[in-house]
Amino acid sequence: MPGFLSLACVLVPLATGQPASDVAYERDLNEVPTPRSLRAWHDRFGSEPHIAGTAGDTRVLDNLADAFERMGLQVNRHEFLALLPLPVEGIVEIVSPTVLRLPVVERPLAEDPDTSHADLTIGWNAYSGNGDVTAAVVYANYGTREDFETLRELGIGVKGRIVVARYGHNFRGYKAKFAEAAGAVGLIIYTDPDDSGYRKGLPYPEGG
Repeated sequence: MPGFLSLACVLVPLATGQPASDVAYERDLNEVPTPRSLRAWHDRFGSEPHIAGTAGDTRVLDNLADAFERMGLQVNRHEFLALLPLPVEGIVEIVSPTVLRLPVVERPLAEDPDTSHADLTIGWNAYSGNGDVTAAVVYANYGTREDFETLRELGIGVKGRIVVARYGHNFRGYKAKFAEAAGAVGLIIYTDPDDSGYRKGLPYPEGG
């Protein structure tokens, strides 16, 4: 049974002419976080996969609730049953003119042990349908409604093909919806280096 924890924290900009006590409170509040403390929080909650409904998710929730309670905050937990998908297997291959199996997991880094965690899964999109398709591919830019309209105007067919689209410019669920509406049998979404990667500067671990 997966747990669910919600904490709402709203910081409201203080108005001009506010009491001196409010100004002092805002200053003191902003001085609490430090780069070191923020890194500690990231390490605390990013050290293992925590897909909803898994044991890792429960451990993160327990850890988070404990941290908030030790801060003196009241924590309310609500448990419920939900149908949650988990990936079983995912294979992406080029079958012609040469056969090449493409990686579907991130490359482990020696300097970052979390990238070799035993519970890491393949890249996947929740609630995607099961299937095994082999087809020609067609590039659809960001997979927006306008991108599919452009393909149609150019006379580029999508029906029966696998669409390749890059992340960004719309919700990934819409990419799948528009690809399906155009008759595609599959969709591969990737992160383009032009949008987020080495074209923006040195990537991790040397850079961001």
